[in-house]
Amino acid sequence: ICPGFNVVYTVGATGAGLTYQWRKNGVNLVNAGFISGVNTNTLTIATVGAGDAGSYDVVVSGTCAPPAISNPAVLIIATPPTITTQPVSQIVCVGTNAVFSVVVAGAPPPNIFQWQVSTNGGGTWTDLTTNGSYTNTLTVPNPTNANNGFQYRVRITNNCGGGFIFSNAATLTVNAFVQAVATDLWNQRICISDTLIPLVGTPVGGSWSGIGVSGFNFVPGATGVGTYILTYTYTGNNGLGCTSTDTTKVIVSDCGERTRLLSDNGVILYPNPNNGRFNIKVNSTLYNYLGMKVYDMQGRLVNGRSNGKVLESPVYGNLVFGRVIPVDLSYLPAGTYLIKLYYDDGIRSSEKGILVVISHN
Repeated sequence: ICPGFNVVYTVGATGAGLTYQWRKNGVNLVNAGFISGVNTNTLTIATVGAGDAGSYDVVVSGTCAPPAISNPAVLIIATPPTITTQPVSQIVCVGTNAVFSVVVAGAPPPNIFQWQVSTNGGGTWTDLTTNGSYTNTLTVPNPTNANNGFQYRVRITNNCGGGFIFSNAATLTVNAFVQAVATDLWNQRICISDTLIPLVGTPVGGSWSGIGVSGFNFVPGATGVGTYILTYTYTGNNGLGCTSTDTTKVIVSDCGERTRLLSDNGVILYPNPNNGRFNIKVNSTLYNYLGMKVYDMQGRLVNGRSNGKVLESPVYGNLVFGRVIPVDLSYLPAGTYLIKLYYDDGIRSSEKGILVVISHN
């Protein structure tokens, strides 16, 4: 009951020669002040206050012993609501629910909540009717940029308040949503023998994930023939980190036409003629290393490093399809030379000769 109201407790009993003694917390009461009827079947407490809270019972005695004791009745003195935890301003991403809550102290009766919104910086307030508007927790679902800067507060009352109280206003900040975009690769022919396929996503600063992803590259050799979904994730640098994602599909093929022999353009030499500097491009998946010998037109070996009286020609390792090997023979006199590229590994041994014209003009 609220302070200032009257409380009346009544007990019914049967027997001969009945007498009554009301008690509070096990202590006999006496008629005094606002308390009356302590020796009757009806106890009256007028204008109750906080000090009257407690457990009340009555001892009923009669001609025959023993006396009977009633069940206790607990008196709770209600108090006006007070806010112990105010609503906190929220920063959310577009489309992410915002939740405002308040914690209230105060004995029963129940508190009554009414959340309000202001769209003009607190100039005017409008009662809300949905999403927990009549509870201590309000949810603002899927806010958009239009909700940025809205303020929310709650009005609280109960039957003992003599009015109502307002919470502090909490501000909703809605951060803009930036959509991640993954550049499509589904229409690009990708062979399992390819080395690195660059991955491009916008805005710049995101990250890639998925099978075969290494940083900002797709490595077909780390996968197998098949279809893969790669994801680009971007987290905005806006103080909160609103995250969005986009995907692209990658199809990895076997590309069997790349299994060329050396004699079938398994390597390509360019430019030719040249000034002694040229490139050799690996155009096959069959060879992970190649040796190179250079002969002049008299059949003499003219390239390599001297090891005693033997000239050792270079061997290029860790080769993959598309690898370009730069060669510098500019120290040789102008003329025509035979470049012999070879692979000497059992039944797959192969070689290819290419005439190269070196001119220093």
